[in-house]
Amino acid sequence: MARSVVDEGLRRVFPAAADSEREALGMAVGRVLAEWDELDFALGFGSFFEGLPYRDLDVALHSRDGRPLDEATLAAIGRACERVVRLPVDVVDLVAAPLPLRFWASRGIALLVRNPERLADWKERTWLAYWDMAWMYRQQWRDLVRP
Repeated sequence: MARSVVDEGLRRVFPAAADSEREALGMAVGRVLAEWDELDFALGFGSFFEGLPYRDLDVALHSRDGRPLDEATLAAIGRACERVVRLPVDVVDLVAAPLPLRFWASRGIALLVRNPERLADWKERTWLAYWDMAWMYRQQWRDLVRP
């Protein structure tokens, strides 16, 4: 298990993981996720999977039926992944997530894919929707930082 380099209150910051460690932990998470029949695909995203210092592993989940996963299921999946990788795991439901988070997660690595066509279709719809709204996100940012 990686050692913490910084202690920020209750959350430790770990140094960037080597490529081999990221691959091994990603595969381990994928094996755990394969046990959940209600999942269609899962993506690893965020600082850990980008090779940066990290606090947790971010895992985005999409259900087979296209409905949001309930909180109990999300919590159980998160705990199951944490038991295997022995690091904090943050799971998000892609069906219920806001568009910017879905876009960010869509750029991650595939941990579980049961239907590649559905994943490709979801990515295409997510990217088109995001780029349709990008102008508004930029304007909101300008409005926030304008004196």
